[in-house]
Amino acid sequence: MPRRGYRKGVSDRKTPRPQVIKSRASVATRAALHCEADSRSMTFSALVADVLDAHVAGTRLQAPHPRGQDAATLRELARIGNNVNQIAREAHLMNLPLIVAKAAQTLDALHAAVDRIGS
Repeated sequence: MPRRGYRKGVSDRKTPRPQVIKSRASVATRAALHCEADSRSMTFSALVADVLDAHVAGTRLQAPHPRGQDAATLRELARIGNNVNQIAREAHLMNLPLIVAKAAQTLDALHAAVDRIGS
C-alpha cells in the first residue's frame, strides 16, 4: 500500500529510481525471473532492481526468502500449535479426562505434518 506522500519513481525504501533500463532476454529467462519474483512475493521490477543494485554494490542479494509448497504445511502446523495451546490450557484447568481423545488426535496430526516437512 502506498505510503502518505508516495510519488512515482520512489520506492517504499525511499530510494529514488527515476531511470528506466530496458533489456532483452529469452522467454525462458523472463519466465524464470517472474516465477522467482512470485515465489518471493515481490514484483518483477523490484526483483530485477534488487539484483542490479546488489551486483553494482558487489554484495549478495538481500531479498525475501522464497515461499513455496511449505507455506501450506506451515499454516497446518500453526493450526496444530493452536490446538496444542488449547490442550495445555485445559490441562492447566485440570480438565484432563475431557481432552484425552483430542490430545491424541492432535499429536497424530502433528507427527504427520512433521513427517511431510522432513520428506
